[in-house]
Amino acid sequence: MIISEIIGGLGNQLFQYAFARRLSLYLDQELFLDLNFFDSYHQSDVFRLDKYQVMYKTADIKDIDRLKRVPVNGISGKVYRRIFKKTLYRNHHHHFDPKWFYNNNITQLNKSEDVYLSGYFADPFFFHQIEDMLQKEFSLKDELNYENRKMKQRIEDVNSVSLHIRRGDYVDNPVFADIPLSYYEKGTNIIQEKIENPAFFIFSDDLQWAKENLRIKADKVFVDINDRKTDYMELNLMSTCKHNIIANSTFSWWGAYLNQNINKIVIFPKVWYRSKGAQTGYSKRKPYQKGWQKI
Repeated sequence: MIISEIIGGLGNQLFQYAFARRLSLYLDQELFLDLNFFDSYHQSDVFRLDKYQVMYKTADIKDIDRLKRVPVNGISGKVYRRIFKKTLYRNHHHHFDPKWFYNNNITQLNKSEDVYLSGYFADPFFFHQIEDMLQKEFSLKDELNYENRKMKQRIEDVNSVSLHIRRGDYVDNPVFADIPLSYYEKGTNIIQEKIENPAFFIFSDDLQWAKENLRIKADKVFVDINDRKTDYMELNLMSTCKHNIIANSTFSWWGAYLNQNINKIVIFPKVWYRSKGAQTGYSKRKPYQKGWQKI
């Protein structure tokens, strides 16, 4: 049994599922999701994986409690794991944890072992082996609504470029960097040098700010047809764009990752975190795809 704790917004949920799915395949075990976060924090409308063609069952509270009691460190943890064949792995940080995976600890897991995963796992290293499968499973179950279908057609008809600006909880955030407007100016200039007649589709949780501050001398569309409850449709639009300029956000990271244009240009920020320790870990692990351009 693999149980993955699912927490946070859509981008985080996709990362957590992606790694858990890969581990369940490696260990040939059934995948269960711990969804207690959404009930405990009264955020039931934030769970989004049910909008996708993913493979999981909801974990029973008894199994969750049984696995979360596993000792994590030291000799007691090793003895407990050997006797009871249970592993609890916590990845507390946003960044990649090399202690477990660079040491190939995944290959040391017994295929009869139960595993509980708690963390963010925001790195394609965790699941690059099943990328094609994830592309299929992260397609939507249901058709887009009328407004999103119309916008998707507009995106498909031009040399579309998604540009994502995240503000909201990132303004004065002690962990995540505030991406300057100069980043977007450089990014749009690069696109305009390489792509004929690009059309920029602007996605943001603060579109008014984007309208007042973003300066692009090209066709642009401010995508204002979605809200918190339809963010999965917005992500679908973002991934439909032929090229992507992403923010330091797992949301637009997935928009670029799920973009299936083989000639896509993806631009991402060199500085992701304000926190020095987190930024150092980010720079070392290189959590981006081959060909993506860092500025």
